[in-house]
Amino acid sequence: MSNTQSVTLVHPDSEILQLLKHSLAQLAVDLFAYQCPQDALSFVTDRSPDVLITAQDFSTMQGAELLSKVKSVCPQVVGVVLANICDFGASDKQSRQAAATGSITVPYDLESLVTIVASQLQARRKVANTGETVSETTFHGMHSANPAMHHLFQRITKAARTSIPLCISGEKGTGKELVAKACHIESRRNREPFLALNCADFASHYGEKIIIRRERIGDKSGSSERFLLTLG
Repeated sequence: MSNTQSVTLVHPDSEILQLLKHSLAQLAVDLFAYQCPQDALSFVTDRSPDVLITAQDFSTMQGAELLSKVKSVCPQVVGVVLANICDFGASDKQSRQAAATGSITVPYDLESLVTIVASQLQARRKVANTGETVSETTFHGMHSANPAMHHLFQRITKAARTSIPLCISGEKGTGKELVAKACHIESRRNREPFLALNCADFASHYGEKIIIRRERIGDKSGSSERFLLTLG
C-alpha cells in the first residue's frame, strides 16, 4: 500500500470537484473525488484518508453527517467542511454537529483551503515520524487538539489585546459568540460585563436604537444631532 498521504473530496458539483483537485494537486498527495457521499463513505471504510473535504449540502445527507459517520470508522481523519451562508443557515443542528466532529469550517477560498490542508498533512506526518501527538487545548469554552485551532486561539489573544474594534464574521453555528466571549476575556475590559445582542431578533430600526445613540448638541436655535456607538 502506498505511503503517500491522501485527501478525499466530496462535492455534488463535478466542476467544483475538478477545481479542488487542481488546487490541491500542488500538495503531492493522492486525491480521490466523489459526488455521492455514500460512495465516499464506502471508499474511506476500506482506505482511511488523511483529510476528507466535503460540501455541507447534499440531497441525501449533510456534510456534517458524512463526517460524523466517517469519524466513527476512521477517528483520525481530519474533516474540512466547505461552507457558505446558505448551507449553514438551512440547518443549525447540522452546523452544531459539524463542530462536534472537530472539523474545520472554511468558505470557498481555495488559497485558505490549500494552506489549511497543507498544515494538517504536515501535523500528521510529524505524528507518524516522531510519535508526538498534539494535546487537546481548552480556550475559554473551546476545545480542540487541532493545530489550526491552536493558531486561531493565539490570534484571538493577540487581537483582543488591541484597542481597536473587532469584526468577527462566519456562518451560522460556527462559534462567533464563543470567539467574541474569548476576545472579551482576553481584553483589558474583561472586568466589565459581556453583552451579546442577537440582531436577528430585532427589527432593523430597533437594533439601531440599541447600538447607536442619538445625542442633540447645541442650543434650541442651532441644534444638531450626533450619533454615538453605545457598544465598545
